[in-house]
Amino acid sequence: MPPKETPITAPVFDAVVETSSAAERALMQAAQGDLRKFAPLYEQYAPRLYAYCRRRSATEQEAEDLTSQVFTRALGAIRSYQGGHVGAWLFQIARNVLIDHWEREQRHDHSPLDKVQDQPAPYPSPAEVVAEADEQAHLRELIRRLPRDQQEVIDLKLSAGLSAEEIGLTLGKSAGTVRVALHRAIKRLQKWYRASVVGDFQEEVQDE
Repeated sequence: MPPKETPITAPVFDAVVETSSAAERALMQAAQGDLRKFAPLYEQYAPRLYAYCRRRSATEQEAEDLTSQVFTRALGAIRSYQGGHVGAWLFQIARNVLIDHWEREQRHDHSPLDKVQDQPAPYPSPAEVVAEADEQAHLRELIRRLPRDQQEVIDLKLSAGLSAEEIGLTLGKSAGTVRVALHRAIKRLQKWYRASVVGDFQEEVQDE
């Protein structure tokens, strides 16, 4: 079990975030002259970008390909970076990559939102693996029923671990608007989940 973290007060947290953002901006500026300087940013953001792509794709291989496209596009556009939150810049690129991917899929009559790929979990019991995969698949199914704007904020929050401020920068919305969308999405998911457990899910959806 990891050690408990010491709570960080708001002023200290803001200072830590600002210091981190300044360091990331410095790395981006350095990478504009030497792409090798981008390596620390890749190490930091690759897992989060992969998790974001994985939630919105059908297979692990597809998520890996999409994540690779994100970084390829980011490196190609690195000279256009003019400051600001590096994470938001990268997730804006990821969002555009996913949109392009969905448009290509739709042209071939295949929508990734209609696909569910169960992710096997490294549990010793096969029954636990099946139960966990079913639970994840059920949650993805509920999320896909949300309006598109709520899907986006939920994915950026759950998969990428972004704050409301970071999500707002990524989507071009205020942090307050993001918090409202998150609150509504979570309440709706909780309501649907409870209804699905007792067998009243269709009635709940129709009442929305």
